[in-house]
Parts: sequence; structure tokens; C-alpha cells
Amino acid sequence: MLIIDKVTVTTAKQIPDNDVCFAHNVCTAITKHELFDVVKNRAMAIAKELDLQTQGRSQAGVEMMEGQEGFPCADIRSYGKIMDQVFCTEEV
Repeated sequence: MLIIDKVTVTTAKQIPDNDVCFAHNVCTAITKHELFDVVKNRAMAIAKELDLQTQGRSQAGVEMMEGQEGFPCADIRSYGKIMDQVFCTEEV
């Protein structure tokens, strides 16, 4: 089981004026499986928040995939376009 020393989980949120806001969280001593759960839970929370904000009209969906360096990432889609992303980068 591979343990990652330090990884940053970043949430990129598109805001109405076509700008992007970033939120960073650092995880230490975490396995890839645990990291997948962190990304999945964050993405699902964002999708649920989108559904609540639009009173269920947006039908936000989450697409999980493997990104850079084999780390998990997620796209949160609403109204047919990517609204938010959650991805990981390893700290050196």
C-alpha cells in the first residue's frame, strides 16, 4: 500500500463572472484509496449544494477519473457544462 507524504486537494469553482476561485486543503500520510474517498466526498457535497441552490433543476452530476500522476479527480457538471472540479497535486 502506497502512502503519499503530502498532497494538496484543490477545488476549482467557477463563479458567475467567468472567473475561477480555488480552495486548497493539504492531506498528509494518506493512501490513494483514502484520497479517492476525499475527492469523491468533496465532489458529491458540491453537487448536492448545486442541486439545493437550483431547487433540483440543475441535476448536477459527478464524473470521477484518474488525473495527473494517477491521482483521482472529479468534474461536477450542471446544465451540460463543467461547473466545478476537484483534483490533487503532490507536494514536494
